[in-house]
Amino acid sequence: MSKPKIYPSVVTWGADWRQQLRDVKKLKLREATVFLTGIDKDAHQEFYRFLKNSGIKKIPHIHLRHDFDEDEIKDLTKEYGVDYFTIHFKTVEHYLNWNKSLKDKMCVEYNADEWEGVKINDFEFIKEIAGVCVDIGHYAAENLLNRFNTIELFKKVIDTYPVVINHLNGKYFVKNKDGCDEIKRGHLVVDIKKDFEYLDDVPRKLFTKNVYLELRNTIPEQIEIRDYLYGKYFK
Repeated sequence: MSKPKIYPSVVTWGADWRQQLRDVKKLKLREATVFLTGIDKDAHQEFYRFLKNSGIKKIPHIHLRHDFDEDEIKDLTKEYGVDYFTIHFKTVEHYLNWNKSLKDKMCVEYNADEWEGVKINDFEFIKEIAGVCVDIGHYAAENLLNRFNTIELFKKVIDTYPVVINHLNGKYFVKNKDGCDEIKRGHLVVDIKKDFEYLDDVPRKLFTKNVYLELRNTIPEQIEIRDYLYGKYFK
């Protein structure tokens, strides 16, 4: 496969997003992806102030949260040249009446717990948006652990609709006392080599040219992780 572009991320759940944006400013980064899933409504304006002060010129991808309204997202798109948005299956209805120019940038994320019990026909809305976001960590966990019985559905969806973007995080699997696999850690990478060795078993066809790290690590740590991934998996 061709070498993807891997972007560091500002993550607003379980991470110090303020410090991440300070790191962005200190390192003079001009591009970073943003996960808005942890920002409550009353914190939107504070986030925008930090974002503006960070020096970011372009946000290639935003993971949306359902309580952001259309005008807010239009403004972010205009100011930061957003290429893609990720949305959750369970909140799709919130976006289907939005402007086509925004829907054309939207990708529904593969979240196994949200897809449990869903049928392929329930994904016809993808015809109205850009396509699918394959979260590589979610896929690897479900493919190994099969907690929600969604892998066959996942295969049908990606055979039917375009896979456009990826989320990527660490996943460290261990055997529990019963000899069964379980996830020890995920979105906070502790050991780069161990936490990404699961990628050895991920089909390369699932990767796109747009890979967005979803990590609670600091921005300097994410850059180290990005460089490791380039050297190990995407030479």
